Amino acid sequence: MGCLCLYRSTLLTGGLLFLLMLADPAFPAGSRPPVVLGDNNRIPVIRSLKIRAQQRSAVSTTWLLPYSYTWSPQKVFVRTPKANYTLQDYRQFFQDIGFKDGWSMRQDTEGLVEATVPPGVRLHCLYGTGVPTPESFDYESFPDRDPKIHYGTGDGTVNLQSALHCHTWRGLQKQEVSLQALPGNEHIAMLANTTTLAYLKRVLLGP
Repeated sequence: MGCLCLYRSTLLTGGLLFLLMLADPAFPAGSRPPVVLGDNNRIPVIRSLKIRAQQRSAVSTTWLLPYSYTWSPQKVFVRTPKANYTLQDYRQFFQDIGFKDGWSMRQDTEGLVEATVPPGVRLHCLYGTGVPTPESFDYESFPDRDPKIHYGTGDGTVNLQSALHCHTWRGLQKQEVSLQALPGNEHIAMLANTTTLAYLKRVLLGP
């Protein structure tokens, strides 16, 4: 058994979904919209705030927030005039955005996958780089106004630091772990990248 992991999960995590699918093939894969404002997926006629409540109801909304085994527990991901929120402040964060159920959802799901433990199958991890990717958010009015976004690098959705978690499994399992960077490739565009397609062909059909 092997796994070809195209890092198309979501902000800051990347790869958790495929790990859970390896552990439980019945698990339905999904993606996580931003928990604060909602996400209109670039559809201008839909206001993000209008669909926020529906998006918050998805379990993956809280499950795919950053984890301290990839990011520093002191990493500030949201700044506001009254408080800064790190990876250690999720409970207070959910309370302050008026979504207390989010903390319960996070507690219910964060134990599903232990990403520090390698999956035990051959891995091919392809990931985009060099595209500005949201890394933290500054709010002047919290939580119902658009924030100032601070960018790092990645594929525009998945941060490079999250994508490279795949690298940490090298040497921790006997199966091969291969990484392939796709410079300048955006989250969706990597699926049509010629390097991606050639890589898939080699893996599936051989040299």
